[in-house]
Amino acid sequence: EESIVYKNMLKRDKVDVVSITEPIVEGPFGSLIERIIEWMDEYYSIRLSSEVKRGMTEKARRGEIQTIASFGYTFENGKLVPEPREAEIVCKIFQRFIEGEGFYSIARWLNEMGVRTHRGNKFENRTVEYIIRNPVYIGRLRWNPEHKTKRNFEDENIILTDAKHQPIIDLTTWEQAQTQVAMLKSMWKYKGRPITEMKDWPSGIVRCAACNSTLVFENPHYYKCGAYAKGRCRYSQHIKADMIKEAIIEKLKEDYSSASQLTYTIIHKKENEEDIPRLQASLASVERKIIRLREAFLAEIETAEEYKKHKAELSAEAEQIKARIAELESAVSCGDATIKIKEAIAVALKTLQSPDATVIEKHSAANEIIESCLWDKANNLITITYRLAFS
Repeated sequence: EESIVYKNMLKRDKVDVVSITEPIVEGPFGSLIERIIEWMDEYYSIRLSSEVKRGMTEKARRGEIQTIASFGYTFENGKLVPEPREAEIVCKIFQRFIEGEGFYSIARWLNEMGVRTHRGNKFENRTVEYIIRNPVYIGRLRWNPEHKTKRNFEDENIILTDAKHQPIIDLTTWEQAQTQVAMLKSMWKYKGRPITEMKDWPSGIVRCAACNSTLVFENPHYYKCGAYAKGRCRYSQHIKADMIKEAIIEKLKEDYSSASQLTYTIIHKKENEEDIPRLQASLASVERKIIRLREAFLAEIETAEEYKKHKAELSAEAEQIKARIAELESAVSCGDATIKIKEAIAVALKTLQSPDATVIEKHSAANEIIESCLWDKANNLITITYRLAFS
C-alpha cells in the first residue's frame, strides 16, 4: 500500500521509479507484474516476521535472554551475570521499598548518588517500579510475544519461565515487595502525586462528582476541578479549602457517632491482594492459554512433548486458582464491619483534628480510610466511600 501511495506521488511530479534488480516492462502488463512482485515481497515479510516471532517465543520458553541486560546484570558469553555494584544497589532498592519507602523517594536517592540506567537515563518512579516487579532478579524471565507489556504485568500473553542466571533477590524478599506493590496500587490513585508534594491534606483525595477528576489546590486557598481547568469538564466544582476540610471532618464525625448501620460490601483478600474477581480473571486467562496451546499443537508449532509439558503446567496453575477461589468463597463473614469502620474513623479523626499533626500525617490518615470523596457543588453534597482492610 505504501509503495502504491509513494509511486503515485512521484508520478504526479513526473518522476519515474526504476528498479535495477526487478526491471518492469512498460504498459499495463508491467503494472500487473509490479503489483504481483510487491505482494510477494509483502508476503515474504509477513512470513519472516511470523518465523522470527515463533523463534523468539520458543527461546523465551527455554529461559533464554533476548533483550538488553537488566539493571544489576551484565552479559558474559551470552548469559546474564550479576554486576557487583549494580546488584548491591538492586538489593538496597528492594530493602528500602519493603521498609516503606516509595518509588519516587527511591528514584531521588538513586539520582542524587549519580546512578544511571543502562541507557544512561536518570531514574523515575516507573523505572524503580519496573525493577521491583521484574522477575529477572529471582532467576526468572518474562516475555510478551504479542506486544509491549507497558507495565501491564497481568497480561495474559506473558510467558514466565525459569532461567539459568544467578538470582540477586531471594524469593521471600521478592514476595514481600510484590505484596507492598499491590497494597500501594490499591491505596493510591493512578498518576497520583508523591505524598511529599501534597500542598494540603485533602489533595488527591477529593474528586469532582461530574467527571471524577481530582480537585486541584488553587490560590488563594481554593480547590477546583483539574479537568475543568484544562477544558475537559463543564463544572468548576470550586470550593474553599477550609470548607472542604471542615465538611470531610464533619462527615467523619457524623458516621462515627451514627447509631445506624453503615452500608458496606466485604471483599475477601489474601495478603497478596488476591480477591475473587481477580482470581476469576486469572483463571480465564489460563484457560485461554490452554486453548491457544492446543491450537499451536494442532498447527504443528508445538511438539507432542512440549505440548504435554506446557499443558500440565497450565492445568496445574488452573487447579491452584480454582482451589483459592473455593477457599475465598467458603470464607465466613468478617464480622460487624460497621464497628471496625467506626474504629478506623476514630483513629483518622484523632490525627485530622490534631493541631500538631503535619500535612503528610493528616493526608495519610485520611487516605487510609477514604476510598473516594466526591464533591458536588450543584447539590452542595459530599459523598465519602470508606476503605477498610481487616482479617
